Amino acid sequence: MGRRSSARSGARAFSTHTSLTNSDNRFGSRTTLIDTHHDSHGGIEMADNWPIPAGLSKEGKEAAEVIRALLVEKGLTDHGGGGQFYTPQQWRDREEEYGLGSQLIITHDGGDHAAAFNPDYGDYALMEELRLRLDRANIYPEQCTSWYTAIYSR
Repeated sequence: MGRRSSARSGARAFSTHTSLTNSDNRFGSRTTLIDTHHDSHGGIEMADNWPIPAGLSKEGKEAAEVIRALLVEKGLTDHGGGGQFYTPQQWRDREEEYGLGSQLIITHDGGDHAAAFNPDYGDYALMEELRLRLDRANIYPEQCTSWYTAIYSR
């Protein structure tokens, strides 16, 4: 389970929604606490600062939710300062080169979550689990560089 976020400061207003989910895994039933925060700009934040940005397509939002659920379930929410979700427009605004036609971009330059996206970490089973979950939503990941991945519709 990911750590709970510390108190937030600044001008943004948040409302907290905590939900409990149950999932089965090979070791039996597991309960996961998911702590999300809805900010005043329409985005969703989760423990360890994994905001789902407003302005995503339906597929982009679904992809972010699938990824977030896996990260929380596996205890991989510590982004190490190098992980974040981006809309394609935010990516264009950064003047990035690849992934502009995707539904969602996720950076994974370090942090616990990088192994779910970058084969250099050697956790092929985790990468395959994420791919299968995304596939059920009719979306797929494509690694653009060693530090970010774009999520596309099928």
